[in-house]
Amino acid sequence: MVKDTAHNITYLQSTAYFPPGQLNQATFGSVVETSIYNSRLQPCWFYATTGTALAASTSCGATATAASLLDLKYNFGFGASNNGNVLGVTNNRDSNRSVTYTYDVLNRIASASTPNSDCSVVTGTSLTKKLGRDFHD
Repeated sequence: MVKDTAHNITYLQSTAYFPPGQLNQATFGSVVETSIYNSRLQPCWFYATTGTALAASTSCGATATAASLLDLKYNFGFGASNNGNVLGVTNNRDSNRSVTYTYDVLNRIASASTPNSDCSVVTGTSLTKKLGRDFHD
């Protein structure tokens, strides 16, 4: 527990960790944050709510009511197609903020797309300008 005793404010309480050491669940005041990892120890779900907490033992493929603060699911692909690249991030609070990624043969981001129309696909030069790096030869 992390507490400011002079002002009677509790910042962190009720922590739980996975065996390798990643934070699984913690309570920050009235917010419960749950982190779920797949068998390769890749983060697959970040869930933060002031309502009913996501069970700490929830699997990556499970479903739940959208969290009140943060609800992001990460997709790395399955089985042999999981090379560590994030293929997509699903925002269960606002699907317009979800994103999918493609990669070139050197595993560099080739494009990023969202379901909304204001920035539906970003590739090549546009991506370079947004990220400030040279992603293409």
